[in-house]
Amino acid sequence: MKKIILILLAALFLTSCGQATPSSPPSATPNPDAIAALSIPGTDISAPVLPTEDNSALWINTEYNNIDFSNPVIVIHGSSSGPFNALQRAFMEDGSVQAHSDVVLKLPSGEQHYRVFAAGAYNNTDILRYNLSFKTRANIPRFVDQFMSYHTMIRQVDESITITESDNLLILSTELSYDPSQRFLVLAKQTSSTIT
Repeated sequence: MKKIILILLAALFLTSCGQATPSSPPSATPNPDAIAALSIPGTDISAPVLPTEDNSALWINTEYNNIDFSNPVIVIHGSSSGPFNALQRAFMEDGSVQAHSDVVLKLPSGEQHYRVFAAGAYNNTDILRYNLSFKTRANIPRFVDQFMSYHTMIRQVDESITITESDNLLILSTELSYDPSQRFLVLAKQTSSTIT
């Protein structure tokens, strides 16, 4: 009996010291209002997406985007003091667009995968104006061209990727850290979809 107690105490001690295999951490409780979850592997960005504005989560404007994410261009907003507090930091350095190129959007019906091709500052008014016209596919490459020519020192681009009007885009949008009249955008092109 003493041997069994000693073995149990030794196992308990080793577990508390990190010598034994730890149990899996409990999974985060999902937000019941979430319509999707977005993550960028290699960064701290992983959060639910809601259908209404919420500074503690990511969200879409349902006036412009369908909640099933079927639009040619999806714009996901987030506060720089909330889930997108790492967005600008993750995409400021040279090579960051290539280093963090994968974006995963998990939906109840499957997944959409995107490849980041650009990030940088952009005029807040222009992104709102283009929101109104993204359903016209010819405006997709026009918007990208305008983003690429926007006068700013803050931009990272993967020039190997071209955008046409047949592409589907994901735009991640947050306020620019030092100028709230501008947005910091990350642009990604859809590469695959497993939506059923």
